Amino acid sequence: QGLCLALKGNDTEALSAFDHALRISPMYVPAIKGEIQILYKSGDRRAIPLLKRMLKTNPDDVTGHEMLAVMEKRSGDCRAAVSQFLLAKDAVASHAESLEAYGYCLAKLDRTADAIPVFRQLIPLLPGRTYPSYDLAILLFSSHKNGEAIQVLEPLLTPDQTDPDVLSLASQAYEAAGDTPKAVALQRQAIVLNPADPSNYVAFAELCLTHDSFQVG
Repeated sequence: QGLCLALKGNDTEALSAFDHALRISPMYVPAIKGEIQILYKSGDRRAIPLLKRMLKTNPDDVTGHEMLAVMEKRSGDCRAAVSQFLLAKDAVASHAESLEAYGYCLAKLDRTADAIPVFRQLIPLLPGRTYPSYDLAILLFSSHKNGEAIQVLEPLLTPDQTDPDVLSLASQAYEAAGDTPKAVALQRQAIVLNPADPSNYVAFAELCLTHDSFQVG
């Protein structure tokens, strides 16, 4: 009954049917999976204990570990999420949403060295999207890998780039790598694109104070 209701799109009644089935048999896997599917797609945290219950019956369920990892991340428990992502590492490598969540949690736990290769994997999975490269560059820059950060950002520094955050980050990386003229040019461009953001002026002022030749006249 639950499956039929779910196929008709009646999730509320389907959940009631699955709940009824689980009251009769708490470890009945088809009912657990049916309820998980409905709760997972809506991001409902009630999916978490059901996923844990399901994984007790089948600890080798890679999809279950991946789903639990994503739900743990959504609920704010990155430490638990990372432990689950590790159990589904091969599957996660080809799923952009999961890989992004994995990288985010690693970064949040200050596991920058582990997060960097995850974001490298994410970039080709999201062609045409800027933020995976930007996030990777932030991690590299924070790790004092300025040359690598520049390599990641350079493809984004096209004449039609309109994201001042990308330009400002690139400016910081170039300055750290010793290319002040490039840093100044990029920071100026960031100011032009977003003149209301005071952080861009602060960054430019720091460049001016550090290098007398670039003082504002």
